[in-house]
Amino acid sequence: MDEYHRAITKAEERFFSECDTSSGTMITNILDRVADNVFVPVPVIAVFTKFDALWDDAYEQLKGSGLSRKESSTKAPEHAKAMFAKAKIWDRLLKNRYPPKGHVYLAGE
Repeated sequence: MDEYHRAITKAEERFFSECDTSSGTMITNILDRVADNVFVPVPVIAVFTKFDALWDDAYEQLKGSGLSRKESSTKAPEHAKAMFAKAKIWDRLLKNRYPPKGHVYLAGE
């Protein structure tokens, strides 16, 4: 993942700048078939997919620093998180008017 600038699209930044999910999303009470609208808060979680692509870069950095293949492989996931933090991608999301409530990293299939 050498293109850190593409980690967040303009559409995603716009969403977190304009969509106030904390004040609630309108739902209609379907069970009682009542026309009353109810607003409920909807927490938004940022999901960073394909995080294992960053593991490859982390592995190469660790291997280049003199660690063995085994050590590099073992430490790559945590080093990838450090690289991600250094890129300040999460910080960028938190600066929006309506930031996500949390985040997760997804790796593998």
